[in-house]
Amino acid sequence: MWYFSWVLGVLLACAFGIINVLWLEAQESLDQHSSVLDPLTKLISRVEFLEALEATIEQCKTNRAPFSLLLVSLDAFKSILDQEGNESANESVLAAADIIKRETRREIDTVARYDAETFAIILPGAHAPAAETIARRICDQATARLGSKACESVVSIGIAEYPKHGCPEGVGRVLEEVEALLRATDSTLKRAQRQDGGALVCA
Repeated sequence: MWYFSWVLGVLLACAFGIINVLWLEAQESLDQHSSVLDPLTKLISRVEFLEALEATIEQCKTNRAPFSLLLVSLDAFKSILDQEGNESANESVLAAADIIKRETRREIDTVARYDAETFAIILPGAHAPAAETIARRICDQATARLGSKACESVVSIGIAEYPKHGCPEGVGRVLEEVEALLRATDSTLKRAQRQDGGALVCA
């Protein structure tokens, strides 16, 4: 009888050990998943966005299909933060994230929180005119939901198309292509921000 009790004890110990290992692995996987997401918007963070941009460029070099990159600045963020506080500013970020997700419905599109007040969007297969149409919808929705007399500009959007605005002749390494495309997109974003009332600008 003692033999069966001993075997049962061993089996239970093994079972609890396996359950504990599986729980730890699941927790580690959850922690890793959480670390790649922006805690407020649940969009991917800047690091994962840059990895996605590298992968998209590599794919473009293979299949020759263009794509567009958008940087969306929530220009009202600082004004809302200064006048209404952190909670209201976070609400405006969440609203902007919701608008962007609604206007980029394709599974192949990538949306990220690039920094506190800026979102980044990768639109595979989209030339600049198609990207501009989406950007215009984002602008209109943001103005309708977040616009106020206190904020002259709600959002500004910069747009650049790859490979058109990658390295000259497309001969750069992937990291060089990423830097060139980001510079082009950031330049258009700054031009948009300099316009009265915010706007969108294509490179």
